[in-house]
Amino acid sequence: MSLGQLMALLPPAPARLLDLGCGTGWTSEFFAKAGYSVVGIDLSIDMIRSARRVRSRSNLEFVVGDCESIPTTAAFDVITSYSSLHHVDNISSALASCKKSLKPNGVLIVMEPGEGHAESENSQCEKAKYGVTEQSLPPGLICSNLETLGYHDIEVIPWLAFFLGPLSVPIENKSWKYRVAASLIGRKMADFLELYGSRSRGVAVVRARA
Repeated sequence: MSLGQLMALLPPAPARLLDLGCGTGWTSEFFAKAGYSVVGIDLSIDMIRSARRVRSRSNLEFVVGDCESIPTTAAFDVITSYSSLHHVDNISSALASCKKSLKPNGVLIVMEPGEGHAESENSQCEKAKYGVTEQSLPPGLICSNLETLGYHDIEVIPWLAFFLGPLSVPIENKSWKYRVAASLIGRKMADFLELYGSRSRGVAVVRARA
């Protein structure tokens, strides 16, 4: 569902698309099947070798490269990051590199974990086991970097799961703060405020133009 949400925000195919941190290329393959001309990029040679071995399409290629120094300029209509930027060492460098790699008015779309991700048990295990970088990238932090770098038309779109999760949780299982708010302003408004709060802290899609 989350990948479908991201794909719904893409410019029309056929557009030239760069898929950051593609890993073994499953997201890249989805984009290619949808008609985009796709380049998947990843720092891991093993991941790219695996992607090339199992995914073969005329409109899909894979390259080894660093998101902080993408080896191309003004080449792409759209760049996507499906939960990959939080693994880079310097988010500002990565976003600056993306801006250079986008055509004028090209689109950057990122979906990243929010506040508290780096401190989670799963992230700590990944860091200890594989030595990977884990960052918390709430939408507000991403947007502030985009603004500093000169991106425009920046928007935050709450992840669709937030519209399913909070609304389906029984009120007795909500926090005491939520229950107080619901008793004062009504549950529908409390749901809205809870969802709106996810825009600045939680998992979200951020879209901007170069």
